[in-house]
Amino acid sequence: MKLKARLKKLSPTKHNYHYHVIIDEELFNNHNLNNIYNVQKCDHQVSFDCNEKALKILRESGITCIIQDNFKNRLKHNSYKMVISLIFLVIIFLAFIINQFMLREIAFANQKYQNEIVYQYVESYTKRIGPYLSLKSSIANISKELRKKFYQYAYIGLTKKGSKLLIEIVYQDVLDEVAPPDNQIGEFYANSDAVINYIDLSSGKMIVKYNDVVKKGDLLATSNLQYAENLYSIDKMVPLKGMILGNVKEYYQINVPKVEEIEVFTGKTFSYVFLNLKNRNLFQKDNPFVNSYTKTYALFSNKDSFLKKTIIYEKVNQKIIRQMADAKEYAIVKLYQDYEKNRSSEMEKIASITLVNYQENADDFTFCFLVNACKNIVEFKSF
Repeated sequence: MKLKARLKKLSPTKHNYHYHVIIDEELFNNHNLNNIYNVQKCDHQVSFDCNEKALKILRESGITCIIQDNFKNRLKHNSYKMVISLIFLVIIFLAFIINQFMLREIAFANQKYQNEIVYQYVESYTKRIGPYLSLKSSIANISKELRKKFYQYAYIGLTKKGSKLLIEIVYQDVLDEVAPPDNQIGEFYANSDAVINYIDLSSGKMIVKYNDVVKKGDLLATSNLQYAENLYSIDKMVPLKGMILGNVKEYYQINVPKVEEIEVFTGKTFSYVFLNLKNRNLFQKDNPFVNSYTKTYALFSNKDSFLKKTIIYEKVNQKIIRQMADAKEYAIVKLYQDYEKNRSSEMEKIASITLVNYQENADDFTFCFLVNACKNIVEFKSF
């Protein structure tokens, strides 16, 4: 009865105390213990929780009891959870370190500017460690060497995005894609021998189909819906809209001078953002370079106002002396640049370039290449 009366006064609590004590019921009744919690009776024993201060009083009183360390018990019970959490944190930390210092792949920032020579040159500055790549030099130094070697580009450099190393290339004198008129009435002819591998004709009548082999000058599509009946009527004509791509193999001959004074890009740039409001440029800045190439593109447009960005690339005159290997690389880069100038779709790309023949002359080198590419083979002719 005495114990029951005391249990009513000792209100239970959910606090977690350091120690759990078990003593005989008789000893518990004979001592007035303070600062004890979660008191429970089981058979002839009483258990309760207490802190270090209460435990000290018990020990000084010489009371025989069983003492359990709640903290150590919980630590032991949850040890596997702590190990898993620690492993998880280590994995996150390692992934962060790998992302900061290691690479998974090298890619071009703009896929349509892929160049195998440039890719191999960048790859030569890396070494493979398992599934990862590490750089032998800093990104800034490699970018500087890239600009020295591939001086034909307006800009070339490297940036790191996560675990990917991106090669950024800016071409000079590459026009923006111009959409054909919506009212083209006529026919599409092949401008090269090719194998048809992509057709996207939203208006008009196709004459060829996928995987057809066509020769230069063959009819590909027409505005005349009565073509099969060999009839021509203006009310049966529809505009030609679309694109036809084909796999082509073409020979190109390029002459590269041994000594030449040309304009090369220094790698220095100057950029600014300005507002074009009703054909008036606000916040425009002066060009700091004597000789340069300027590229401007719209960031945002709204009716008569445009937010634009201008990037100015510095150029200087420089005398170039080329050996055979340098001349070959220059010729391949020129092939990519010339191909880019005539591109009308991002789907067009050079698959391979094979050197067929070369000749060293007194003043220059002559290279003959076989180029395998996917390109727009359409040439429009009106009726």
